Amino acid sequence: RRGIGIAAAEPLYVVRIEARERRVVVGPRSALAVRRLALRDVNWIGAGAIADVAAGGLEVHARLRSSQLPIAAILFAEQSSISVELPNAMLGVAPGQACVLYAGVGADAEVLGGGWIMKTAPDARPGLAGDERAAVPA
Repeated sequence: RRGIGIAAAEPLYVVRIEARERRVVVGPRSALAVRRLALRDVNWIGAGAIADVAAGGLEVHARLRSSQLPIAAILFAEQSSISVELPNAMLGVAPGQACVLYAGVGADAEVLGGGWIMKTAPDARPGLAGDERAAVPA
């Protein structure tokens, strides 16, 4: 909160930076929660075309950090976009991070592919309204 000229009862975190508008969007820790990821530059090495196998949603395991075990997720391929939905919100997931997709878990899990996180969508829990966030000019 220091240096951005707004007061809040709880610590504020950078939710996103809108460079074109010269704005930094801040919010409570809960505003960092992410449940959906849009991927770019996807490299699919799994069986079949990704557009076919993930059209209605494909259960996969996703690794979002190198030190983290893969977690259950659902992969979607819709029109020209590839996205991953997480069953539970995660903190600290941001554009630019890698997302590796597996069939199964463990040492013999098959790598299906992966891509770079292009965009994240917040946790869809009720009560996380947009007005909880504050936009601050950069």
